[in-house]
Amino acid sequence: MTKAQAASPARFLVFLVVVAVVFAYIAAKWDDFNHQSALYDGSSGVAGLDQQGAGTTDLTGTAGEAGSAGSPGGPADAGGIGGQAGAVPNVEAGSFAELRVQRTAIYDRQIEQLQAIAGDPNASASAREQAQQALVQLTQRQGVEQQIEQLIKSKGYEDAVVFVYDQAAIVVVKADRFAQADAARIADIVRQVTGIGYEGIRIVTRNS
Repeated sequence: MTKAQAASPARFLVFLVVVAVVFAYIAAKWDDFNHQSALYDGSSGVAGLDQQGAGTTDLTGTAGEAGSAGSPGGPADAGGIGGQAGAVPNVEAGSFAELRVQRTAIYDRQIEQLQAIAGDPNASASAREQAQQALVQLTQRQGVEQQIEQLIKSKGYEDAVVFVYDQAAIVVVKADRFAQADAARIADIVRQVTGIGYEGIRIVTRNS
């Protein structure tokens, strides 16, 4: 057998390995590709219902009224220690400053409940430990929301209020005009900071 003949099977094996790696990469990125396609689909309503006023951007391609931000994928209705029960914001009500007051009130209620569990001598050790962990997570979540708001405003938007949940986020943005590129830019910020997928991100635009 010549050297060329001996090398042929090895080259073919290398070729198969390369093909397998390429297909694995494509498969891993397929969901991202689909979500990015939805972001830029002009027929999907991604840029919101009202370019001049309030509208909701659902990054899976479904648009609704501003007040429909509701429960983004369910985490806002979850009960139990560290859950988000009663934490769904009314994004239609009040100014951006009032939205922040509303968010602070939500956190204050949750912190009070968790502190009561953590300090309850009649609660199990497991329950007290979970309450302590949830308190830490709430503090971290507040920091994440503030970080996202600052990043959004650094892109030139006048104001933003962010509500982050376990696997979802609501972003209220102050903007007179809001296009698909704006939705993509803000969604990328949220995803990079939190790791939440596009399907869990809802953007609400308001001009006041």
